[in-house]
This record gives sequence, structure tokens and C-alpha cells, in this order.
Amino acid sequence: VKPVAAEKLCEVLTRAAERLAVDPPSVVISCEGASRKLYESEILYAESFLHDLVIHTKTQEYRIKENISAFAGRLSADFFRVHRSYLVNLEYVRNISARALEGGAELPLARGKYDEIHRAFIERN
Repeated sequence: VKPVAAEKLCEVLTRAAERLAVDPPSVVISCEGASRKLYESEILYAESFLHDLVIHTKTQEYRIKENISAFAGRLSADFFRVHRSYLVNLEYVRNISARALEGGAELPLARGKYDEIHRAFIERN
């Protein structure tokens, strides 16, 4: 590793910190042979079908080959796993009942998750 001047390092780190402060949270996915950057604020929810993950956004759906747990690990705390097959963006949840969530679509809610999602929803809002 080459030695780096302290001034140059400081300049590069300052520029990176400024960029991170401006850029909203996002995730890069590989879909249909191309890489796409999705902002977390665009993602409504994701659902798992066997080995595929379908990401529902405001405008379209993306089908990728990724495990729902791995995808959830790449997202912020604004996302909550409400069922073994569903991951929802808490920003779009409008109503929580004992069996379902309602936002842009009605999603199933696992029996044991009601208290957790309710607490996360209240903390988020």
C-alpha cells in the first residue's frame, strides 16, 4: 500500500461524507442482465417465490434471484419482515390488523409478528 498524504486523505474522506449525506438510502439489484439502483423510498414491499424475489416499487416490479433474508440485510430499519415471504417498507403501511397489513396492497401478517410490527410502526411514525 502506498503512503498517502494526510491532506489528500482528508479531502477524499470529506467529499465521500458529503456525498453520503446527500444521497438517499438505496440498494443495487441485478435484474434482466443489468444492474439497477433502487432508492429505498421507491420500494413498497418485496415477496419471495421459491428462489426468486419480486420487488414491488411505485412504478413497476423487479424479479431477482436473491434470498429474502439476504435482501433484507441490505436494507435499512425502515423495512420489516412481516411474514417469511414478505418484507414491507414501513413508510407505506397504513393499517395493521390481526392478519394483514394494508398500504399499496394487502399483505399477510404472520401470527407471531403482530406485536413487533405494531411497535415498529409506532416508532417509525
